[in-house]
Amino acid sequence: MESGIVMLQVLFSPKETHITIYPSNPVSFGTNVTLTCKSKGSPSREMNYTWYKRGQEMLIAQDRKITFILNDKNTGLYFCRAQNKHGNQSSPEFQLTAHGQDGHSIPLIAGCVGGIVAVLTLSAIGFCTSAKKKKQWGDNVGENNSLNQATSTARAECL
Repeated sequence: MESGIVMLQVLFSPKETHITIYPSNPVSFGTNVTLTCKSKGSPSREMNYTWYKRGQEMLIAQDRKITFILNDKNTGLYFCRAQNKHGNQSSPEFQLTAHGQDGHSIPLIAGCVGGIVAVLTLSAIGFCTSAKKKKQWGDNVGENNSLNQATSTARAECL
C-alpha cells in the first residue's frame, strides 16, 4: 500500500461579507475615506466585489475598496456584494455619516440661517421706517420735544 500526502481544497461561496471604514465612522467632511468590502470565500483570489449606494440602486464601483473625499452627497447607506464561481453574498447596509451630521444637510442649515438674517434685517428696516414716520407725524401736530428727541435718537441709530 502506498502512503502519501493528500491535499484537500474546500471551495465555498462568500460568507461573513461586511464593510470596514478607514478612518472610523463618523468622519468629518473633506476627509479622505476608504470603504473596504471583506468576505471569506474560496477560491479567494477569484473573488469579485461590487458596490452599491441605497437610493442610486445601481453599481457604483467594482473593486474591493472604494476611496473618496467625504461630502454631503456621498453620505448615506452603502452595501457591497462579494462573488466567486460558487455564489455571492451582500453585506449588511453600512451607514456612512459625517461628524456633526444629525440628518440635516449643510444647505438646509445655511438656508435657515439665511432666513433668520433676512427676517432680522427686514425687522430693523421696518423699525427705522416706523420711527421716521412717527417723527414726521410729531412735527406736523406739534408734539412735545421729549417725543421728538426720542424719535430723533431712534432715527439716528437707524442711519
